[in-house]
Amino acid sequence: MNKEETIKLKKEINLLTRRLTQINKDKEQRINELEKIRKDIRELFKNLKDVKEGNSNFKQELNKIKEQREFHNKNVKDLIFQLKELNDKKNEIVKKYKLGINPLEIKNKINSLENKIEMEVMSFEKEKKLMAEIKKLKDLFKRCGDVFAINEQAEKISKNIKEERKMADDFHNKFKELVKTNKEKNKNFRDIFKKLDCLRENEEIKNKEFFELKYNINNLNNDLNNKLKQIGESNLAFTNEREKRIRIKIENEERIIEEKTRLVEDKLKNKMKLTTADFLVYQSKIKHE
Repeated sequence: MNKEETIKLKKEINLLTRRLTQINKDKEQRINELEKIRKDIRELFKNLKDVKEGNSNFKQELNKIKEQREFHNKNVKDLIFQLKELNDKKNEIVKKYKLGINPLEIKNKINSLENKIEMEVMSFEKEKKLMAEIKKLKDLFKRCGDVFAINEQAEKISKNIKEERKMADDFHNKFKELVKTNKEKNKNFRDIFKKLDCLRENEEIKNKEFFELKYNINNLNNDLNNKLKQIGESNLAFTNEREKRIRIKIENEERIIEEKTRLVEDKLKNKMKLTTADFLVYQSKIKHE
């Protein structure tokens, strides 16, 4: 591999490294997004369970309120029937005894006649006649008392009707409020399912993106490893070539030194004069030895 190819390969390795770093960040982001989505899904399932339990309690509570409402409505009907019977009885007494006179006037008249008998002197026949009238008025007053008693009873029943009707209305309002609340819960139930569907779709998308990123990371890692292997082989070849050149250079230098040393030794044998260069060659040989 020549120098240009090596430079190009290093650039490609740098580019792959940067891409891997970015894709790994994207992968971590997808993991965080998936964890958030799954947490939201678990929370919605918990809410869904709460709503279902609420619906179960709703039916029981609704039946209890309905029973109470029907109980008080029945009481109202029974009391109205009793009130009608009392009114019929009162009307019958009033009609039979023609009670069109004010009871207070009857009472005053009775007192007046009794005082008259006590205070005035009268014949036996007249007194007897007045006593008969007083008796008739007292009987009439008694019938008015019966009417009063019936009226008192009717007032109590009317009061009870009002109370029972209020209780029935209260339970009816509770019934309506509970139904309304349940409708809102059912709407929440539907909203939860919509949110779940949306989260499931988003989860599927993020899962797909995550596995695509993982696939790309594997491919880039393989590509990067191949290029690193190539650059490693190139570096090894370069190192081997450099070492070879150094070895050849050393071997050449050693041959030159040996040749020069041989020449110096010949000069010494022939007792020839040595130059400075000869002394340096000889010292070099001694060092190497």
